[in-house]
This record gives sequence, C-alpha cells and structure tokens, in this order.
Amino acid sequence: MSNEHVTKPAPKRPHEVFGLNEQERLYWRVNQKRLDEILDDDQTIVHKIQESSNTFGELLFVTTSRPGDQGRVAMTFYGLVYHEHRERWLTNEWFWYQANVYPEMMREQIDKEEAKEMIQQRLESIFPYSQAQQAIKEMYGSAVVLNQEGITYYSDILKANRNLS
Repeated sequence: MSNEHVTKPAPKRPHEVFGLNEQERLYWRVNQKRLDEILDDDQTIVHKIQESSNTFGELLFVTTSRPGDQGRVAMTFYGLVYHEHRERWLTNEWFWYQANVYPEMMREQIDKEEAKEMIQQRLESIFPYSQAQQAIKEMYGSAVVLNQEGITYYSDILKANRNLS
C-alpha cells in the first residue's frame, strides 16, 4: 500500500483557460490581433457587447466565455476608448478581467461575425478622433489633445502657465 496521496490538479485560472501569455497576463491586456484570435477560437462564446462609461471614459465591453474545469469561465475585454488620464485613444489595446458567470448571461449568445461587426463599428466611430489626435501629436507634440467630442485641450501649455504664476 502506497503512502502517496493523489491530489487533483488546481483548476485552470481564467488567463490559462483563454490561453493568455505571460505578458498579456502581467499587463492585463491583449492587442486587437490577439482579441480577434480569442474570438475566432471554436471554444469561445461571445455573450454580450455593450458600450458603457467608467472613470476611463466610454468603452466597449466584450464578455466572452470558454469551457473550464468546472463549467464555463467568463472573461470581459474592454477597450476602444479615449483614456482621459493618459490623454490618448486606446484603439489597439483591450484590457481584461474575469467576469462573473450568471445563468442568464450564459444563455445570451452573439454570433461571432456580428460581434466582430459591432467592434468594427465602434472602431469606425472613434477612428476620426484617434487619427486626428495622432496627427496633432505628430505636428505639435503633447501640447494638444483631441477628445471624443472633438474639443482640443492645450494641457501641457496650461500646466506650464500654472507653474509660472
């Protein structure tokens, strides 16, 4: 008789279930190409896509799930936002967090092509602002910032003026 104990392996963590690499796990974000790969995976189901606001601004949230060791594991990705604190558009970065699994959410499913179209529509709606911001930064440096409403702020100039007074 053996004294060895057979232990069950620990359940996979959400970042393991979604196959995130070390960098994606450490920085809590994936790029657009990686999000597309996750959405294209046969095991991924898209449950919800919605625009919502938080302290970062108005974001697009994409809630997905994959089969885990004990039921489905949900992950929400959010991006396509003007990040006011960083004074830049986040158009190629999707931050992620483990979402709670609710039965009613699991029943909702969005066709993957429809999901990609919704993401593309959001990108197209913010593209003029993000491209204008990039062009302005190339011309004037960080002195001006273009937000989603199209208003230009001279943030660095204002900060410098405050320091002079």
